[in-house]
Amino acid sequence: MFLMLKNFRNVGVVLGLFFIGCVLSGCKNEHIFRAGTTSPSPFAASFLVVGDNRSGDRVYADIVAAITSSLSFAKCLINTGDMITNAGNRQQWANFLKMTAPLAAKMPWYGVVGNHEVNSRASQQIYQEVLNFPGNELYYSFDTLNSHFIILDTEIPGQIAAIVGEQLAWLKHDLQTRAPAAQYTFVFTHRPLFPQRSKRGSNLLNADELHQLFCQFGVDIVFSGHEHEYYTFQKDTLHYVITGGGGAPVGKSPAGPGFHHFLLVELLAPGKILIQVLDVHGKIIQTEVLNTETHP
Repeated sequence: MFLMLKNFRNVGVVLGLFFIGCVLSGCKNEHIFRAGTTSPSPFAASFLVVGDNRSGDRVYADIVAAITSSLSFAKCLINTGDMITNAGNRQQWANFLKMTAPLAAKMPWYGVVGNHEVNSRASQQIYQEVLNFPGNELYYSFDTLNSHFIILDTEIPGQIAAIVGEQLAWLKHDLQTRAPAAQYTFVFTHRPLFPQRSKRGSNLLNADELHQLFCQFGVDIVFSGHEHEYYTFQKDTLHYVITGGGGAPVGKSPAGPGFHHFLLVELLAPGKILIQVLDVHGKIIQTEVLNTETHP
């Protein structure tokens, strides 16, 4: 079927045939075609984001199962941190990696240091022993989907809740040399720069400096965890997405009760990014289209 699709010029016909094929054959991704939702294109480039799964093994296991059964078309997954409960606990790390193994067999995944992973030099060393991300670094970047992904560390001992020193110098150089060639640039942190809900008022210490830097180099979205809920907001040209629903306890906020979730992020037409908020079984809770065309 997919070999024949290139002969069609009418995208609507293509999607219609794909949908009919899914219905007849029992498509594993039928949840993304529910009536009344903005259905993602089966041809769109996509990645997944989850955060704050610590202490919620049952929830996280359901999320992993949903990904491996229905969402393995995504290019990669980024975990925004708090993967375990007690920093430096090797048994918890072993349990987390065991639960993550089915996902890791389907796609690459990348992690962000959370405050429940690292709270000392010793737990930071264990983090680097247990996980091996690009360069075995605590902060790093990589390219995929014609986009640039930047992973930052807000938990460096002595530099908590800030991006300063060597990391800030590295970040500036990375943005200058690699971001200009990317269709999209995404940044990932554990602590939000400007938390708006349960952690409101606990901005990163140099949040304004980072925000201006990201705007200067055309960063499209900053994804963060730490707050156990989902919301988005825009500041100047930059979109911020908070997603901390991977398993940790969710509570109430001024916006209402929290809920467990993870994200499917799809890169649509240039300047259009679709956020699919999914429940732990991979079904759509809500959708949101972020317009990034306002970047210089």
